Amino acid sequence: MSRTTKAQIRQVETVINGMLERQGYNVRIFVQWAYGRPRAHLYDVCGQMQSDLSPRLPTGEMYRWLCAFEAGLNLGLMDHQFNAPVEKEKRQ
Repeated sequence: MSRTTKAQIRQVETVINGMLERQGYNVRIFVQWAYGRPRAHLYDVCGQMQSDLSPRLPTGEMYRWLCAFEAGLNLGLMDHQFNAPVEKEKRQ
């Protein structure tokens, strides 16, 4: 298995930010490296807010974490159609 690169991390970061932008959200993520390990951060596009989104992880684990985040985000942003339960008539 090959090593995960920063370019792969940046690619997932770009995909997630594209999803957020298309849905009209004003937050984006970015990944920064410190102490040799990346951490994902959440920030407001106006630059007013920044917070940690992920723990500091090894690069390979961060890649998997971001892929899981993307999958969850994808499910959450989908247009869900469901059938609400029909109320049964009350018998008196």
